[in-house]
Amino acid sequence: MKKLLILLLIISMFVCLACDKDDSENSSQKTDSSTYIVGRWGDSIFSSQTTPCYWKDGVRHDLESDSGFGGTANAVWVDGSDVYIAGSYNVQACYWKNGRRYDVGPDSSSANAIQVVNGKVYVMGEYKSYN
Repeated sequence: MKKLLILLLIISMFVCLACDKDDSENSSQKTDSSTYIVGRWGDSIFSSQTTPCYWKDGVRHDLESDSGFGGTANAVWVDGSDVYIAGSYNVQACYWKNGRRYDVGPDSSSANAIQVVNGKVYVMGEYKSYN
C-alpha cells in the first residue's frame, strides 16, 4: 500500500509539472476573457414574441429581429472583435454576425452550433419535417 501511495504521489507531481506552461511565447496574443451567454428574452418563454439575444459580461445585447414568431440564440463564437451567434428566428435557422441576421435554413429549422475558420462561417443545426 505504501508503494502504491508513493507511485501515485510521483505521478501526480509529474502531471502537475507537465501542465506548467511558459506563457512568454504567447504574450503578444490578446485573449477575450469576457463571458458570453446566449438565449432569448420576453414576457414568457412560451410566448411567440421572444427576442433572441446574448449577454456579454452580464449586459444584454438584442439581436436583429422583426415581427414574426420570435426566436432564440443557441450558440456563440467569438472571432477577434466579431461575435457570431447561431439560432433561429421566425422558425428558420439563422446566424447573426455582430447583431445582423443571416437566414440559412428553411422553415422549421434551427441552427445549434457555429464556428468560424479562416473567415468562413460553419453552422450546424436541424430541420423538422412535419409531412
